[in-house]
Amino acid sequence: MSDRLPWFNDLAQADAENVLYGCLANRTWAERVAADRPYEDLESLLAMADIASAELSDREWMDAFAAHPRIGERGGHAPVASEGEQRRVMDASPAPGEGPLRVSISTHVLDTMRGTPAAGLAVALHRREPDGDWKEVAQTETDAEGRVRELTEEALDPAEYRLEFDTKPYFERSGLDAFYPSVSVVFTFEGGHLHVPLLLSAYGYTTYKGI
Repeated sequence: MSDRLPWFNDLAQADAENVLYGCLANRTWAERVAADRPYEDLESLLAMADIASAELSDREWMDAFAAHPRIGERGGHAPVASEGEQRRVMDASPAPGEGPLRVSISTHVLDTMRGTPAAGLAVALHRREPDGDWKEVAQTETDAEGRVRELTEEALDPAEYRLEFDTKPYFERSGLDAFYPSVSVVFTFEGGHLHVPLLLSAYGYTTYKGI
């Protein structure tokens, strides 16, 4: 994506919105992210995408998810863009002449109650082993921007992984009781770079496959 950033920055507003709509089927989100161009780097684009995502209501999230077909299926309200997105996700092989794909997992936690990054939140990454047990491969905290840009420098094999967010201490620092003292997100990692954001409040959370 970073090598296509100049192309994205140069698109007409409507064309940029359509590209983004293929990632998340919400026109308000796509319009906001497209309007903030030009982006200096991929991190800036991802940051704005996460900020705009945090402003969506639960109903907008459900409608956006419903618009996308499930992996490997057709349908939904945005099938053309979404199917193209799925093909790119499922094809993890680099194109001829390109170097190896970046292999990493990142996350970004946004406190939707305050509209701010959730800084200093403990995060652990586990991998499911062939025998079914979970092995911890990384443990860290979110930075001042609520981000963990790379969970581990260890080589990550395709497998099931689990992100554990220790939310109870984070909310206790603000004098709040967390309904979910921890949040566990299990997902399939097929290689390349995977971004798994978390939109968090004391009484609920939302997660999705980021860009």
